[in-house]
Amino acid sequence: MIEFYTYDTSNGQRVAIMLEERLLRYLSVADARLADREWLADEPSIADFALYPIYAVRKAVIDAAGGMPNLGRWAAALAGRPGVARAMRPVA
Repeated sequence: MIEFYTYDTSNGQRVAIMLEERLLRYLSVADARLADREWLADEPSIADFALYPIYAVRKAVIDAAGGMPNLGRWAAALAGRPGVARAMRPVA
């Protein structure tokens, strides 16, 4: 049986804050993982390329939270790759 969930949109701001906190918690795990390595899986992998767009879109939130230097270093390394730069350009 498929269950459908509805969300109370009257608490939209509270939900947005909760989701932002959850994102920051997950990204702090990635930051800790990157403390002693260059890439999430020790070499560039799908994990890096899947996480980078999320980082790029939410960079302002991450910067405001502060305290994730390893993630910032990792993102700079990925942003410097020509293929990633091409993939992140807006579609015309």
